[in-house]
Amino acid sequence: MYWTADQLAVVDDALDAARAGVPTVLLVEGDAGMGKSSLLDELVDRAVGFVVATSDGVESSAVPIPYGVLHDWGIDIGDGTLGDDATARATSELIWALDRIGADQPVLWLLDDVQWADPESVAALRSLVRRLVGTPLLVALGRRTPSPGSPDVEDLVRPRSRQRRVRLQGLTVEDATRLVCSTHPHIGAAAAVELWRHTGGNPLYLSSLLDEFDSDELDGLQGELPAPRAFTAAVARKLARLSTRAGDILGATVVLSASWSAVPDVAVVADQAAPFEALQELVDADLVHVRLSGHLSVRPAHALVGAAVRQLMPLPPRRQLHRRAASVRSGAEALDHRVAAADGYDDVLAHEASRHAATLYAQGAHRQSAHYFRVARDLTQEPAARRALDLESRWSDVLSAHAGNADPMIDPSGPQDAAAASVAALHLVRDGDIVAATRRLDHLDDDALQRAAPITRYRIHLLTAYTRLVGGQSTARVVEALEALDRTEVRDPALATMESPTRGFVAARLDGDGGAIPTTLAQLPANPMDVPEPMLGLLGWRAVYRVHSLQVREAAGDLEAMIDRAIGRRDASPLQSQLALAQWYAGDWGSAGVAQGLSDNSPSKHWSPDIGGALLNSAWGRFDDADTQLREAAAAVRRAPWPEGRLQVMVARVARVHAAGRQPAEVATLAADYHDLAQMLEVVSAADGSIVLHAGLLAHWSGRPGVAHACADLMERALQPSRSHRALTLWLRGLLASRTPGAEAIDLLRSAADDHQQELPLYRAHMWADLGEALLPSSPSEAQQARRQALQIYQALGASPYEERLTRLVAPCGPELTSSPASASVYLPALTERERAVLALLTKGLSYQQIAGQLFVTRSAVAFHLSNLYAKFGVRSRHDLTAYVLANPAALRAS
Repeated sequence: MYWTADQLAVVDDALDAARAGVPTVLLVEGDAGMGKSSLLDELVDRAVGFVVATSDGVESSAVPIPYGVLHDWGIDIGDGTLGDDATARATSELIWALDRIGADQPVLWLLDDVQWADPESVAALRSLVRRLVGTPLLVALGRRTPSPGSPDVEDLVRPRSRQRRVRLQGLTVEDATRLVCSTHPHIGAAAAVELWRHTGGNPLYLSSLLDEFDSDELDGLQGELPAPRAFTAAVARKLARLSTRAGDILGATVVLSASWSAVPDVAVVADQAAPFEALQELVDADLVHVRLSGHLSVRPAHALVGAAVRQLMPLPPRRQLHRRAASVRSGAEALDHRVAAADGYDDVLAHEASRHAATLYAQGAHRQSAHYFRVARDLTQEPAARRALDLESRWSDVLSAHAGNADPMIDPSGPQDAAAASVAALHLVRDGDIVAATRRLDHLDDDALQRAAPITRYRIHLLTAYTRLVGGQSTARVVEALEALDRTEVRDPALATMESPTRGFVAARLDGDGGAIPTTLAQLPANPMDVPEPMLGLLGWRAVYRVHSLQVREAAGDLEAMIDRAIGRRDASPLQSQLALAQWYAGDWGSAGVAQGLSDNSPSKHWSPDIGGALLNSAWGRFDDADTQLREAAAAVRRAPWPEGRLQVMVARVARVHAAGRQPAEVATLAADYHDLAQMLEVVSAADGSIVLHAGLLAHWSGRPGVAHACADLMERALQPSRSHRALTLWLRGLLASRTPGAEAIDLLRSAADDHQQELPLYRAHMWADLGEALLPSSPSEAQQARRQALQIYQALGASPYEERLTRLVAPCGPELTSSPASASVYLPALTERERAVLALLTKGLSYQQIAGQLFVTRSAVAFHLSNLYAKFGVRSRHDLTAYVLANPAALRAS
């Protein structure tokens, strides 16, 4: 094969980058037969010193097996990775594999024909290589173009500088002439050019013709050469020269699998007792490849060979081969062959396929279950059964993260089709269109619902409860749907992540911080590491409850334990956004920034608008970034306008306005957006300490003292107050009292600021600052002392906008108050986002393995980052680095 110097340079560059510790992706693209596989073979030959593992996507009507590519690479995923946490668990397996096999050598993972690969493997690869730094890994992919519906590999790595690409567009006339002359030295130049023109420069087509004809025949074919699409005819001519037994073996090889098959299995399917002579004929004709390692195996030499053989094979013998193949396979593979052998409707086989689909659905394998529901649909003739199976397949498609080209938004036969309504509503919910989903569900009448199957009624009632809640309808309307849900007496495990928070928020509205929720949470051990595995969901609720009730240190402990326990088993990114909130309130802003960077901000999640980034950027004075994040959060709650979501965004907006100095125009805009604040507060309780506090601040600023007093009363009535509640309530009452001159406001604000029990350092600084403002007319010296207290806290936190404003108002009383730590003589090097994350976790005492697990990187990547950190900070040990950062927390602040 002839490669250009530029193409080989790209291959070598990718290998060199991986050797140097830069995780790299090489994408080789081209039409069928353009030489992708040959160039990847050349890559393997040049990968001297690499540990190499290879796999091939398989063109097949069957659904690709989840994690089949990873299995080919020797990475055992197992059935336990099915479900919502599959990608996280598979990514962990990839990381552990890299740590195991790549400790001393670079690693090459090669996947040819990625357009046919299972999307789960590609998703795990994407999750891995986006995070990796400092790991000698090359992922090489071959992709046929065009490849609609194939897994997306365009954004496999970021930044794009880590991706190399080779596009194969066929041989030039010069390359083709050299190839022709090297195999047929006596052929004329005109015939060589004619061969190039007729094959379009396709290396595989050209090589096939050169193998098929001798020089005289090629010279004599001028004007009559086969066109490139005649590859199938070329395969047919090859087969005509071989024995019948060889043709039978090739047919059995193609039917049995497009990948490797054991030769004894091929012999049984071909009905050949002694297959080896026939197999050798096929090897000599370059129609199959044989693998000698392990059990003797065979596969078609190229995907095009398999396609050509399938086209040439009449249907009756092809079905007979599938029947025999079913006898040497088991499970889903046997079922696939029996389906391929079917020559008409078969209700027994349809029932078996449907039952297999249901089993896969229960395991969380929604993409596969959708496929087998469609198989069952196509095997049955009865219209009602076909429609029911079709709807089940579409439901599974919507649940799957890899729905492909399936269109779940069907046009139902009538407006009263409950199953169709459930599919359409789920699709709308997944798209974030809560209003349209609610409308679709509300158009379904009771008679249609009663005629539906119990599982459909369950889905309808749950979707109704969910969309009513996040759509901002009354609690009574949500409860009505939940009561109907309970009467169905069935459950769909795929909707557990929707049902649990729906019930939880309704319980919080009805019970507040009364007996039910605390009693339920009291079942849990105090130490989150002692919580049994089946109760981790309840631990998650305790953590969220603690965050929003401002028990922030306990909340951070719960969340950190859950994240640590999730490493390698489930996706912890949704927990990170809650951890970021807890750490922000607790003043651990460096760690909060790391958690925020690791959080999952998927627009399909309607529960907790992402406000962590806006809170951090507001407090750091990065108002443009904060405003961008707030616009995104506000857009999300417009799509799902449930009161709690709107109020959580209000919290971040209040913090943003406060950090910017409470500009009148900004306060007025915020007050107008929450003109219905009093009505919205009817759904919250004293347990929602964060919301109640910020609602009270907004009400105070916007001249609604009645609402503000109600908020203070609500906080004071909390049955399980946080250690910060007393100070926060006093602060809010002090602000309200400051509307009229007198000692009451000063006494309240002083009591709030002096309360050492509180755990929210930023808010304590606000209390000192407000005390200084109240003291200024009557006692300027005391006002200065209060402001100095506030300034010290702002400086320690790195709350730049507060620090800048207050510095101008505080009379100098020592050098520590004239400049912040970041602007003094402390050396604070610029860090990358990943270095800052490693540094934050290191200072919390985590091991290399724990850091690698939380960041989804290899241990070698952690070592790489630490070596860079040692160099940047000029230290030699982990102890010295940790001590430096603890003394200078501004080092963790994003630059």
